Amino acid sequence: MAGAIRVSVEDKRFPGTGKSVIKGLNLTLKEGEFTAIIGPSGTGKTTLLRIMAGLDRRFGGNITGVDSIGMVFQEPRLMPWLNVLDNICLVADDPSTDDVKARGRALLEQVGLADWMSAYPHALSGGMQRRAALARALMPGPRLILMDEPLVSLDKGAAKELVELITALWQENNYTIVYVTHLVDEAIAMADRIVFLSGSPASIAGEVTIPLPHPRTDKDIARVRETVVAAML
Repeated sequence: MAGAIRVSVEDKRFPGTGKSVIKGLNLTLKEGEFTAIIGPSGTGKTTLLRIMAGLDRRFGGNITGVDSIGMVFQEPRLMPWLNVLDNICLVADDPSTDDVKARGRALLEQVGLADWMSAYPHALSGGMQRRAALARALMPGPRLILMDEPLVSLDKGAAKELVELITALWQENNYTIVYVTHLVDEAIAMADRIVFLSGSPASIAGEVTIPLPHPRTDKDIARVRETVVAAML
């Protein structure tokens, strides 16, 4: 992926009902930028990610500048009959090759699961399963990573650790990230920019830049929270 990614959704309708869920949405993502998307339930945040991932092609509009994508879903979606390493390698063209296995082991080391490669998903905590899902998203070597509320249902400690891991991987690898959340503080903790969706059908209602260095403390987040919330109104 070279340069900016441009997303244009002129109209997205639900099959069957014909109801328009997103209309007139235009979004430009700079290379290496971390963009958080916030909006009420039902404003098409997950639908937008699915469109960007190529999982939903039934929409009016186009997306340019994307050539490799990794996606982290709300649920880890690990295969219970495969161990952690095999789950990570599953998305490769040939999961059985030595090169793929070596890359899988390296990724699991990066996300802190080096000692759990042979374990099965049921043996992992919720936070560990999310780390495994993140490693799987990185397996194809994407430049664009889409994340759909990956911290949902995690306790505060596990969520904080995952925020730190995602931020570190982003900074080290210059990924372009689009991160959906309904929590303002979560968005402030990581993103360069927060984009707000609202309306029915949904469109971009506004955005705000977060001019804070990393790592961001609770005091940093509190200092800009009021500005972010005001921009959402």
